[in-house]
Amino acid sequence: MFLAPTRPLVSQQVEACFKIVGIPMAHTAQVQGTVKAADREAYWADRRVFYATPQTFFNDMKEGRCNPRRVVAVVIDEGGWLPPRGRAGRMLAGDLHARAASTRG
Repeated sequence: MFLAPTRPLVSQQVEACFKIVGIPMAHTAQVQGTVKAADREAYWADRRVFYATPQTFFNDMKEGRCNPRRVVAVVIDEGGWLPPRGRAGRMLAGDLHARAASTRG
């Protein structure tokens, strides 16, 4: 899961990961607010690597489109925006922390 605060930065992440790391595009999905919810839900079920804005990722978890237990790692691009920049980033961090704590053995 790659998170970036803006759609242009999400697109940059997709391009960089494809060119540098060689992650096949067939295994990836951009899950942003501009993608229909039904399409995002299908991507969450089918794909392995995701690029998203935090708001869309949080909303998809909240609405049950994304199973947070399938999230193995989160890479936050431009992470300096997370604490001071609005409710969604803080809620995302808190929600992921709570879910991780509830799954510990």
